[in-house]
Amino acid sequence: MNRALFTFCMTVTVVGMAWLLYDIFLRTPAADFSAQFGKAGPHNEHRRLPNLPLGIVLDQNRSRVIARQDDGNIHAWDTATGKSRLIVWTESLFAYCRARELLLINASNNVVLVDVASNAKRHVVSGEYDHAAWSKDCSSFAIAGEGSRTVEVWKTESLAKYATAATKLSVRNGLAMSDNGQFVAAATGTYSKEPDPIGRKIGHRTALEVFEVSGEAQMARTASLDDPMTILGMWKMAFAPDAQALIVGSQIDGKSGLRTIRPQTGDVSWGQNGFESYWVRALAVSPNGQLAVSGDEKGLLRGWDVETGERKFERRTGLVIQSLAFSEDGKTLAMALWDSTIGLLDVAELEN
Repeated sequence: MNRALFTFCMTVTVVGMAWLLYDIFLRTPAADFSAQFGKAGPHNEHRRLPNLPLGIVLDQNRSRVIARQDDGNIHAWDTATGKSRLIVWTESLFAYCRARELLLINASNNVVLVDVASNAKRHVVSGEYDHAAWSKDCSSFAIAGEGSRTVEVWKTESLAKYATAATKLSVRNGLAMSDNGQFVAAATGTYSKEPDPIGRKIGHRTALEVFEVSGEAQMARTASLDDPMTILGMWKMAFAPDAQALIVGSQIDGKSGLRTIRPQTGDVSWGQNGFESYWVRALAVSPNGQLAVSGDEKGLLRGWDVETGERKFERRTGLVIQSLAFSEDGKTLAMALWDSTIGLLDVAELEN
C-alpha cells in the first residue's frame, strides 16, 4: 500500500471513529417513553394527519390524556390500556380543566361547556371564539376570537361574563390564564403577505398583552410587549403556578426561542434565542413552578429552570413536537408528536 493510500485510509478510520464516539457519547440522547399510544402515520413538514393531536392535557391521576385532533375530534386516551374513546367534536376551541373535568368547545358558532364525566352540555355564548383558558379550580375562564380585539372573562357556575379587556391587535396567537385567575395573557397579532406602502414585507406583527382581573370586575393592562423584531407567543404561552412568570415562545430572524416575562410589569427575566427550529410549538410548566419544558419543530425537547433560564436537559425525538402537558403531580410529561402518536415520559429520568 502506498503512503498516500495508507494516509487516506487512516484519515477515514479516525474520522469514522470520531463520529462514532460523538454518536455514542455526545449526541443528544433520545427521549425514552414509558408508554406510547396512537397509530403513527405518513407525514411531512407540510402535511398534517387528521388524527394529529394539536393539544393535549393529562387528566387526574395520569389515567387519561385528553387530546384534540386536527380533524376536530376530542379523544380520551386511557394511559394504562392505550385505548381511546371519542368525547366530542369541536370546530377549533379546546380548553380542558381537569379539576372538574370540564371542556370548552365550539360548534355552529356557539361556545359550549361540556361536563366530560356526565356528558352534560351547557351553552355559553354565541359568536366566533377560537381561544380559551381556565383558572386551575375551574371557577373562571377566559375566551377570545381570532377576529376580535376583546378578551372576556366568565364565571363558570353562573356562565356570566365577568370582565372584558380591549387588545391592541386581534387575539390571533393564543390565550393563557394564571392558576388563580388573576392574570390573563393574550398573544395578539396580524399577518399579511402584502408589502407596506414603501415595499417592505409586513409578515407577522405580534404583541403580548397581559391583563389583571381585579375584584371590581375590571381588567387593567399590566404589560404590553410589541417589538417589531421579535415574534411573541405564536404557538404557546404558560404561566408559572404562582403567577410570577409567564413563559412564551418567540422568534427572531426565522429562529425560535423563549421569553420569560413578569406579568405584573412586563419585564423580561430571561430569554433564549437562536434555536434551529422555526417555531417552538409546545410549552408546559411543571406544577411546582420550577421547570419549563419546550418542544420544537426539530424534535428537540428541552427543560429550563423557570427562575434562571438554565437549560436542565435536552432530548431528541426525530419528529415535530406538537404539544406537551404535565401530570398534576409533575411526575409525568405527555408529548404529542407529528406522526400522531402520544408518548409519556418520566420527569425524574429527564432531570437525571
